[in-house]
Amino acid sequence: MAKIARSLGISQSSVTVVSQGYRRSHRVQREIADQLGTTPQQLFPDRYEAEEGMKTGHS
Repeated sequence: MAKIARSLGISQSSVTVVSQGYRRSHRVQREIADQLGTTPQQLFPDRYEAEEGMKTGHS
């Protein structure tokens, strides 16, 4: 988390709250996923499914 925070210029606690789902940030989610060698959609599928449902009018 510290490495991600430094690379984004934000606090470690900001990264932690996004990783735990208390806050949302596409930028932070993308960086976490990049560091883990995956995509935000794979790492946080529940967050992206909800957004897709909102875009298409489904819940």
